[in-house]
Amino acid sequence: MFSNILSVYVEEYLPKLYQQSYNFIPAKSSDFEHVELKTYTDQSLMTHILNGLYGVTGVIDYLQGIGAINLSEEDYKQLLVAYTLHDVHKLSEIERPEKEEFNISLREYQQKAKELSLDNFAEVDPKLCRAGSIHYNTYRKKGIADFASVDSLLVNLIRLADSFASSTSIDNILNSRKWLIQVVNNPHIAKKLKFEYHKLEDYRGLSTNLIHQVTKEVLSLELGLYPLFYFAEGIVYLRADNLVEVSRQEMIEKIANSFLKGVQEVGRYEGVAGTYKTSYNTFEDYALLFGGPRELLEEAKSFIANKQSTGFASDLIKSRIGKYCDSLEDFCEKFAIDLSWDGDEDKAERWGIAQRAIVVAKSIARFYLDKEEVDHWLVTKLALDEDIYDNLIENMPSRYLSDPRSKEDGLIYGYHLLNTKRTRDGRSLFEIPVAVLQENLIKLLSTILEELDSFEIRLNYVNETLGIKSDIQDYLTENIKFSFNQDSVKVSSSFKEYSKKKTGSHKKICVICNRGISSKISKKDLEIKAGIIEDNIQTFSNRPLPKMKNVSAHVWCPSCYLEFMLRKVKNLGFSPRANSNDSMRVYLFLFPDYYFTPDYLADSHKLLKPFTEMTRLKVRRYGLEDEISLSELWLTEKQGLDDWVQRVKQQFQKEAEKIKKKHEGREQRIVGEYISISDIESNFHVIPYEKSVSDNAELKHKPTRIEMLMKAIYLGALLQNLLGVRVYISQTPYLNLSNHDFKTAMRLDSIHNLLRKVLPEISLGEEGEFLGEIPLTKAEKLFDIFSAIWEITNLLYQRDKEVANVLDILNSNNLAGAYFYKRYESEKGVNASQLLKKACQILLDYFGGVKVNLVKEIAEKSFKLYIPASRQQGKAHRYENLFRTVVEGIIEIRDAEKEELITRITGKIEKRLERLRSGNTGYIPKHELADVKDLVQFILEEVFYKRCKKSYARLNQEINSLADGVYVMTDELVAKYWAEKNQENQGEAE
Repeated sequence: MFSNILSVYVEEYLPKLYQQSYNFIPAKSSDFEHVELKTYTDQSLMTHILNGLYGVTGVIDYLQGIGAINLSEEDYKQLLVAYTLHDVHKLSEIERPEKEEFNISLREYQQKAKELSLDNFAEVDPKLCRAGSIHYNTYRKKGIADFASVDSLLVNLIRLADSFASSTSIDNILNSRKWLIQVVNNPHIAKKLKFEYHKLEDYRGLSTNLIHQVTKEVLSLELGLYPLFYFAEGIVYLRADNLVEVSRQEMIEKIANSFLKGVQEVGRYEGVAGTYKTSYNTFEDYALLFGGPRELLEEAKSFIANKQSTGFASDLIKSRIGKYCDSLEDFCEKFAIDLSWDGDEDKAERWGIAQRAIVVAKSIARFYLDKEEVDHWLVTKLALDEDIYDNLIENMPSRYLSDPRSKEDGLIYGYHLLNTKRTRDGRSLFEIPVAVLQENLIKLLSTILEELDSFEIRLNYVNETLGIKSDIQDYLTENIKFSFNQDSVKVSSSFKEYSKKKTGSHKKICVICNRGISSKISKKDLEIKAGIIEDNIQTFSNRPLPKMKNVSAHVWCPSCYLEFMLRKVKNLGFSPRANSNDSMRVYLFLFPDYYFTPDYLADSHKLLKPFTEMTRLKVRRYGLEDEISLSELWLTEKQGLDDWVQRVKQQFQKEAEKIKKKHEGREQRIVGEYISISDIESNFHVIPYEKSVSDNAELKHKPTRIEMLMKAIYLGALLQNLLGVRVYISQTPYLNLSNHDFKTAMRLDSIHNLLRKVLPEISLGEEGEFLGEIPLTKAEKLFDIFSAIWEITNLLYQRDKEVANVLDILNSNNLAGAYFYKRYESEKGVNASQLLKKACQILLDYFGGVKVNLVKEIAEKSFKLYIPASRQQGKAHRYENLFRTVVEGIIEIRDAEKEELITRITGKIEKRLERLRSGNTGYIPKHELADVKDLVQFILEEVFYKRCKKSYARLNQEINSLADGVYVMTDELVAKYWAEKNQENQGEAE
């Protein structure tokens, strides 16, 4: 009931919070100045509000459903408004008495409600807002005097929502029960109300999320638990009834079965793709986990449809002469075949289809039957003459019948099938179109094979060959925890396997998760499959003895295999035609901050839709006619953050539509740049950022690591803002730390050298190592810097990978913003656009430091002496003229004392000004000799003496950088001068 109202409220008023920058204001932060607050985990004020509203609404809906609370719609709306305002004391503009953080005037609450337009949604009760915001003990003391008219139920609901929103872990939620029971109107129900949970502190990805979801379904169905909070490590439930006793192992078995059924549903059709091995006429063992006979036959459809040329049967039979037949005639006589079909193009094509369909069907039947039973079963089900089977047994050696690669049995069965069967309306199989024949054969074979099929049979087969079910059960037994069943769990140890002597091959320990691997699994099935993990699997490892050649392939456990298989079938792998050695991926792990709720996930579906469909990050324009980029959006629309957010969402949707249109009519995804996310309901998200290229791609198209990281960080910052999550960015496909190990809004697993300046606030550990943590308080700065860098890359370079050039210059030049500004105008021969000026100014503001002030003062002192013309030709020479003249004098006149040096350079400047006066290069205003001397003395003392320490080598290094800065500052002064002149002229004309 109330969840629908909340959805409307969030859709309407969330943009207002963006407009007020609530997404950048920390409610909790690891970067707070107070030392005792350093343990906080980053959470924006906006996320804090959403968490509380979604959390408390889920509880209210549950309590309302069991009659434990009575809340009207108007009261609920008041609750939404009051909770939205409960943390206004954290806003810097709010006035409060010194040292009284929560003592906010009622007028301030009303004013803030008006700014957010909340007074249009519900009646604003400032006393309720204040009662919900102050400390509980203060409220108790003042309750009677100050808050007598305030509804205590609403106050307690605000406190409950705040308690939920501040809960960084499952244990924190459990402590919120003291607030929960205070909102219940029935003491009997309150006594029985209890939080329960399941916990799985592992973060593989899709498989972990699927386990969480099937566990939720099992616990909801079996125990009547109501799911409320999705933490990265588990789910918290609420119950109001006593639990039935349940065996832990029985529960784990149900979860394992549900999980594997879920895997089949997730991977149906996609999971069997690529599993048919044509040359061996077999399917990969794992194919049965994702599909049954119908799906397997569909996978082999292209092989079945492959048109055979005339003579194919004769060629096959000739290869068997001398083995079990003496001649073509002998073969035809033994198996009652008319070889004249082989010379008829139409009949040969149909015969080939029937042959291949049957050999594929036999390959599938071997999963369900003993190999000795397959032929008799097939003859019986196809209602062929028993003599056919008898002739095969009598005249063909058993090894040919049982070998999947042998195709003559299919030739024989196919001939007799075509020769004897008719359609329902009595037509011969030669009278119907070839395509219809193929579909009918696949349908017929699917029907008879499905009589053998069941999920349990397939699961048992896969378990016997790959050990998947056993491994999943062992994994759950070792790792999953239930609040209602605390039975001790014996965790298997890999120590025994570790302690074995090294050999040339890997031990049975997974190289990804370090779990032991069952001895039942064959060596072939142990090896990581390169096509699934899409990485180099034969690389050096310190686990086996080193080899110069034939390096052993890495090994993995069934659980890790399933994880990467799920990623592949959910389109999180590379494009099918990609060269994985030249293509690149960066992985973003999105953790809830601090939890998701079912209603929140439902409401965020629209935002995530482009990512589930596959989208792209557009950080720059690609061509003059291209649409605005995300970096340009930030630079131009930052002041209207609500508009910016909407435009960002639209941009992702547009890119998704472009990709969809580009792939219309294509069976496979082409190489390119993609961002994708699984549609599995998630406790956390895994997003691969892919840039793939084909085998023959030119070097200029191949991605670089720094290009990918720059995009991934920008994408991470966007998602952190849009979804209220914490983002871990990794170059490996699996997580190597716990959700609770990082507390900042973003964290990188490693720092590229070129990024060390653009991420200046990355945290240092105890040993001084870079931790790669980016706190929420620096998020806005990150957007500024990265948007500026991408915009400069867009305007000065041709390719995304050339962002490395921008970073390289930025790392070595504090006035890089000025360098790019001047370079653009010099190369393009036009004035810099407002967008470029803004981007360059951002770099100067953040990285220029004292040098900006230095060049600004030099420019201002020069401007008093000479106002240069602003035309493009010779612009740099005019703008930097006086500065370079002074520096030239310092270098030339080395032996003079300071006063003599100032005097001589002053004379040099005066002569230069005289020459400039006679040329058409600008205007020389009236000035005193002291003004010239002031310029010379300033450059000598501030630049040469203080900055360069009287080092001529250092001065030579600094000249161009400072000159670039003088150029930019002079350009600003010239523009301002002419703007004022034009305004004066307009005033005089009026």
